[in-house]
Amino acid sequence: MSFSYFIPIIHIGPVKSNKISIDLPIKDIEKLIIGSSSVFEVIRYIIGDGEVIYESKLFLEYKNKIWINKEAEKFEWTNHKDIFSYVETQVNQIEGKGLTSSFLPSFYVFYTNKYSKSYVSCGNWKYGNIRVVMQMAAFGKWVDGYPAINIDRESKITYSIAIVNPYLKSSKYTIEIKGLNIIHNVIVKPQSVEVIGLADIILKNKWTGQIYVYGKQRSIMYVINHDIDNLYDITTIEHSDPFRAELNYMPRFQYIRSRLHSFFKRLSL
Repeated sequence: MSFSYFIPIIHIGPVKSNKISIDLPIKDIEKLIIGSSSVFEVIRYIIGDGEVIYESKLFLEYKNKIWINKEAEKFEWTNHKDIFSYVETQVNQIEGKGLTSSFLPSFYVFYTNKYSKSYVSCGNWKYGNIRVVMQMAAFGKWVDGYPAINIDRESKITYSIAIVNPYLKSSKYTIEIKGLNIIHNVIVKPQSVEVIGLADIILKNKWTGQIYVYGKQRSIMYVINHDIDNLYDITTIEHSDPFRAELNYMPRFQYIRSRLHSFFKRLSL
């Protein structure tokens, strides 16, 4: 099977006065190209509050196993507005014999500013995440979590959750903190980002624990570690992890097959 596109990648957009820098992993992309030549269009959208804030379309060209046009490899954008956004990157092959995978190799993006530390973050597939597919099949809902939220008002440390809804309808999500019996609901509009300050719903002076976020529609979630008095003074942006739907045991028939396979393999040595 071959593919003519990569599944779009979503990154959280930079906060006000911050710049995002994206370098596509073209050395890893070339390993997925069938044949010796290919042309890609790379479309990037900056989207917030349901509107496209910025859009670009550039090209990559690979010929005789050499990149002869790399104009779309690098991308930078600075946010001058007080708006939360996300970056959607689409990479489509418009000439060539295809790709061996539709999953763009993973890579980090960089966030920089003049006033505080720089930090990095990774992206999420807009759709096609096998763990999310299994999760929806098993539980009928999307569930993501983060195991190490830390709030310390004396040290001015806190976390916020950024829920990215890159889809075309609004969806309701629930933040659950079992250790504190906290249930907090939020509606995220289409093609929007909603940021929830955990210090606003966790009223303890010092607390460490895990949280879950769930809803009937999948979202993309990031966890932002920042100064408790300034959301824009960011230390790190981490991705959340899906609550896994894989079996935590081996079905009996599969176990017997595995033992028989190992037995006959030893006999053949």
